[in-house]
Amino acid sequence: MELRMIQCRSSKGRRWSAKEKSFALQTYLHSPSAYRILRKYFAFPSKATLHRFQVILLLLHYKSVCRGPEN
Repeated sequence: MELRMIQCRSSKGRRWSAKEKSFALQTYLHSPSAYRILRKYFAFPSKATLHRFQVILLLLHYKSVCRGPEN
């Protein structure tokens, strides 16, 4: 994750893949203190980025539930 971010910096900030955000979110949800330690030494998405990602995941889940089984 770190090496890719060094190679691909943008004037608009960092770009995180869904896999990277998912890993960081799982880490944060499992242990916020471990997330803070890792973020101190490695490039990790911010908590705001993780929150937005979590909201998107929830909306996608609700959308699929409301749609129901497709025939």
